[in-house]
Parts: sequence; structure tokens; C-alpha cells
Amino acid sequence: MERLPDETIINIASFLPRNNLARYATLSCTWQRAIEWHTFSRLQVFNSGDDLAVFSRIVWANSMRRQFLKYLEFGIDYGDGNETLTLSQQWQRFSEAIARDLGRLFRILAETDDKRGMTLHLQIELGSNNPIDHQPVYPEPCFGLIGNGEQLPAVKCVSSLILTWVSLPRLTLRTAVDLAKRLPCLRSINLTTDQYHSFLEDRYGLANALVDSGSLLSTECLKVSLSLEQTDPRRFDSESSSFNAWIVLNTMVPNTTTSRLYDPLGAAIRMWSHNLVYLNISGIFDSSLFWPSKNEQSETTVTSWPRLKEFYVNLALPTPDRHWYFVEQPGRPGRRNVPCEDTMGPLFEAWAKALECMPALKQASVGFQVVRQSRFGYPHSCPWSVIFQAPDATPSSSLGPWTKNLKPYSPNSRLIFQATLGWRPERPTMRKLQATLNSRFPDRKMVELEVDFEGRVSDANTNRTGLTLFAL
Repeated sequence: MERLPDETIINIASFLPRNNLARYATLSCTWQRAIEWHTFSRLQVFNSGDDLAVFSRIVWANSMRRQFLKYLEFGIDYGDGNETLTLSQQWQRFSEAIARDLGRLFRILAETDDKRGMTLHLQIELGSNNPIDHQPVYPEPCFGLIGNGEQLPAVKCVSSLILTWVSLPRLTLRTAVDLAKRLPCLRSINLTTDQYHSFLEDRYGLANALVDSGSLLSTECLKVSLSLEQTDPRRFDSESSSFNAWIVLNTMVPNTTTSRLYDPLGAAIRMWSHNLVYLNISGIFDSSLFWPSKNEQSETTVTSWPRLKEFYVNLALPTPDRHWYFVEQPGRPGRRNVPCEDTMGPLFEAWAKALECMPALKQASVGFQVVRQSRFGYPHSCPWSVIFQAPDATPSSSLGPWTKNLKPYSPNSRLIFQATLGWRPERPTMRKLQATLNSRFPDRKMVELEVDFEGRVSDANTNRTGLTLFAL
């Protein structure tokens, strides 16, 4: 057994009962390494009790165990609020506490210059008896890092950062950027929050942080996923109460642009993203995400995205300035599933211009979730999207299981319309999209495909010459 490679022992250990691994570590040094590879590859540590001290002493101080660690989840739980303090005093206390606990964690991680590529997942939670339960405030307040995190040491061992907060109060959105600036070897950011109310101050804060970060985060290998608002009706089931909850989320939309006439956050993400290789974003945005608005400052320049290979955008039904991308279906009040040309036109015109400036692009999509009536008579969410694919591109699994039906069209460049019921961008925009595919892949035939609600794929040209377009 000792003659077997470590990798083989690790594979054997993976079949052993997880609740009784420790006893196998005593068999030999090889088995100890194999068991600790499983034991310490993924850890969850909390800010309470002695977790950080034990983690520092048992795991991080041991060079071998530190090498095994690939995924560290740091749970930050501050329990219940203190009713003797005012609301502002409690927010200040939360800000000080998170700065203190993140400082403790970052000081531990900074003890090594190892650039191994660990994932750090920060999960922010509060107890159910937090102060907002007793002193409701609108808009719901956010608290941030004191000093924007400048006091945190640089940590080189983290290559992937995941931030999740789904309880109240929340960290400011700019926290993701403030933390990323302290992670010089970062290659991936994933930000998820159910903050569907796009508060003006918080969006501006994130926009300013992205602009201020400049080249600090401009790495050619950075992969970014942002989910900024809970606007995806796939999070709700088909029951009436859940459907009504989705309707509320898509009607309570504050104006996030005021007199600016464009979305500063979308513009900031566009300018900041030029060195990314992957971008997946969802939330409330307008065409500023793709192309400069005429209302932006005159010195705004357009540069290419030379390395961007995948670009996925999932938009909420409302725009930042309280308009809608879809109007109500005639005779179906409350069901917005008919494209509105006044908002869709500028959006896809800007998208088509941006795609021309992405020479390495393999796949891109703009999608929504609209509500339609199922065959059983109740409303359900349905993906509506326009997809750009290069020849031989492997379809993203995030698009849905129907992508397996694209295999016959793999050699072609593809423009795909999923559940759009025959809708197309305006002719100049459509011609620009087609020309981009044809000029970039002149030796590959471009095909225009339709995908129906059940994931069946067909050639759109065939539909126009004899088949009926899919409808509900």
C-alpha cells in the first residue's frame, strides 16, 4: 500500500465513510496525508468563539494542511441587536465588528506569500432579532468597511472571492471592490445579494469604487459574476403567493438615475470590465452597460474588450429610470411579456456595437425572465433571450439544458432567439449582429435559430418559409 502514489490513496479515501475518516490517518504517513487532504480541503470557520484561533493554530500554521485548503468559508454572524442603542449606533457597531473580524482573518491569511489559488467565501448574517425588526427604516440601511478596507493586509493566497449576504442589514455593494483591492492575486469575484431595491447611494457607491479602483483590478484573468438584485422569478414557484411576490419585486423600483439620464453603475461596470475574460451579471441596468450613453460625459471613450470570451447579462424587467423592457400582454394585466421597442431598441443597438469590439468573444447573451401562462392555466416564469455564439463554442450550461440540442449546428456561427415568439431587433441592429458573425467567421455559415418554450431548436429561416412560429 505504501508504494501506491498519493493520488491513488486520496481516491481510495474518497470512498470511505466521511464520519469516520480520522482512524485511517493513523495507518501511515501516506494515509495521513490522504485523509487530511479530504479533511482540510474545505473548511467553514466562524467569527464567534475560538474558531479563528483554532484555524490559525491547527490548519494555517501547518504548511501541509495549509496546502490542502482549497475552499474557506468564513461565516460572520453578529447575533441579535442591542435594543439599548440607537439604530445609527448599532450600524456603527456592526461596521466596527466586521472590520475587526475581517482584519483578524486577513492577518492570518497574510502570514504566507503562497499564491496557491484558494477560494474565500464570506457569508454575512445577523440574528433574527436584528434591529431592523423593531425599527423598520426605508430604505433599508447598509453598513460598510471602515476606511473602505484600506487597513486590511494584502492576502496573496486567495484567487477567488465569493460574497453572499441575504439578511438585514447588508454590507454596501462597494465592499466587494474594497476587499478585492486587498487580494492582489484575485482571479474571480462572485457577488450575490437579494438587494432588489436598487438604492441610489449604494449603486453610486459601487460605481465610484469601480472607477476609483482603476488598474488595481484590471487583470486579464479576472472572472466576474454579479447578481445585484433579486429580480429573477425562477426563485419563486408557480403558486399564486409566490407569483404575486415576483410581481411586487418588479413594480417597487426606485429611480436609480435621477437627472443623469443613464445608469452610472452600468457605465462604471462597462468601463471597468475591459480587461476581463468572463462577465456574468444580473440586475437592473440599461444600455450604458454596453455602450456610452449620449448623456455621459464627453470625455468618455470607447475601447475594446480584447480578452472577453464570455459575456452573460440577465436583466430585470424594469429599467433604471422606471421604464419597462416589456409591456403588458393584451388582455393579461400584470403580465409583462411583450417587448417594448422604446427600451429594447437602444438596449440591443448598444449590445450590437459592443459585440463588434470583442474580438475574442465566444459566447454572449442578453436575457430576461417573463411570465406566461402554462398549458395548465397558471402563470410561470419563462426565459426570454438573444444569444450570440461563435463556431464550435461549447454552450454555457447556464443557458439551460436545451443547449444539448445545438449540437447539429456546432460548426456554424449562431444567432439564437429563445422564446422570443418571432421578435427581432430593429433591422439596422439585426444587420449589425449578422455582419459581426459573418466578418469574424467568414468560412463558417451563420445560422439564425429559434428555441421554443420546450427547448426545441429549429432554423428560423425554415420557420419563415413554412412552419408556424411557436406561441402560447
